[in-house]
Amino acid sequence: MTSKPAPATKTAYVQPILFQGSPSQSINAPTLLMALIMFAGVFWSRVAMHAPHLLLLGPIVAVVALVFYRFLRTATISYTIDAERIHVRRGLLLRKITSLELFRVQDVTLYQSWWQDLLGIGTIVVDSSDLVTPRLVMLGIPDPIAFRDELNKSSIALRDRKGIREVNYGRV
Repeated sequence: MTSKPAPATKTAYVQPILFQGSPSQSINAPTLLMALIMFAGVFWSRVAMHAPHLLLLGPIVAVVALVFYRFLRTATISYTIDAERIHVRRGLLLRKITSLELFRVQDVTLYQSWWQDLLGIGTIVVDSSDLVTPRLVMLGIPDPIAFRDELNKSSIALRDRKGIREVNYGRV
């Protein structure tokens, strides 16, 4: 009885993950503030003007639906950045997955309003030479200054490692 050696298993190279996460729900702060103002208005109209309950039901349902929609939309976004790509997953019922090669990244810009600065989050905009995804907007990124710097360094390092040089035709 002879035994055959086990077939060699092919192990796939797994890219190290530089960042993995979702946008902070803090990006919904303006929506929550608007909802609080609307609820205060509804409460005031009920107390001061003796408005009927059914008349106030419409605005309350609309505000709750808006807040829930914004929360759900933010919760269904995930970002994964490995050594070669940026992957973005969006959607709950209709899933959309976008990938952007890091060597195609041309510019990484940070936008941060005063309230985002207070909460420690920011919006990162990645401009690329990719035809499908020329601009990628990443909302609610924690510690955005370090994130931006790391993304820039990673894209430059990948271009150097692959020997890719950028040539811009038609730009001065």
